[in-house]
Amino acid sequence: MIEIPSKFKNVRKSKNFRSYHSNQVARQLSRTDNATCRLCKGADETKEHILCTCDAISLKRLIYLGKANLTPEEVVSVASRQVLNFFGSLELP
Repeated sequence: MIEIPSKFKNVRKSKNFRSYHSNQVARQLSRTDNATCRLCKGADETKEHILCTCDAISLKRLIYLGKANLTPEEVVSVASRQVLNFFGSLELP
């Protein structure tokens, strides 16, 4: 599990931030029984999976974050605005 860097702590105050809850979080909140990724349908949908390895959005990761696949350590070095833009570009059902 990746640790949320302190530079992202106040991100929710941004006007452009769209709240994102992974299926894993929704399952924990009893909103769904399914933790499977809504995009690739091949792994548990965690924030780490979305940010680092989901094959269904590797092109978007390349465009917004600079690499198709990232390690959790690389995510920490990405500018917060890029991460916000990346999450904003996702069209999650």
